[in-house]
Amino acid sequence: MNEIVFFAIASTGHMALVNQEDKKRLSTQILKDKESFFELVRLYLYIIFGSGVYAGVYIAQNYQIDKVEDPMTLFSKAQAAIKEKMDGISGGKKP
Repeated sequence: MNEIVFFAIASTGHMALVNQEDKKRLSTQILKDKESFFELVRLYLYIIFGSGVYAGVYIAQNYQIDKVEDPMTLFSKAQAAIKEKMDGISGGKKP
């Protein structure tokens, strides 16, 4: 005997009255939709990663790129630039 149950439909967020068979069918469909969504995301990530690798190799072969400074030097330069900007905004006044 099929009893009526409450079942939350994940794709819309609404509650619906469905029987057990419909609940199984909807659950299966939602899982298939999630699987296909994750397959598309995975494909998208592979394309982005591959494009990044290709661009990096192309740039490395065709352009002379200077070495990047170590993170602490970059951080101190960023701090100095921000401090200089803040001093310029406040007119050089210390609070």
